Amino acid sequence: MELKKLNGGLRGVRPFEGLQLKVTPDGNYEAWDANHYQVDRANQSIKDIAKKLDLDDKVLEDLNPEIDKKNVPAGYYLKIK
Repeated sequence: MELKKLNGGLRGVRPFEGLQLKVTPDGNYEAWDANHYQVDRANQSIKDIAKKLDLDDKVLEDLNPEIDKKNVPAGYYLKIK
């Protein structure tokens, strides 16, 4: 239950290779949270997420070259800075 709270609920998130999780209950995640965005719905594109965050999609792609730009998995933490 603690992992769910620390990681935005994780509702509908299936574990996948590369999934990053916050694991320290009393950890300070302010810097992490300021530089990352947790994808809240499956099957979103980088372009959709960039629009939602008011960012340039090319910049978001450059910050996250390892991700499939047409299908970002729910629960994934994208670098935004």
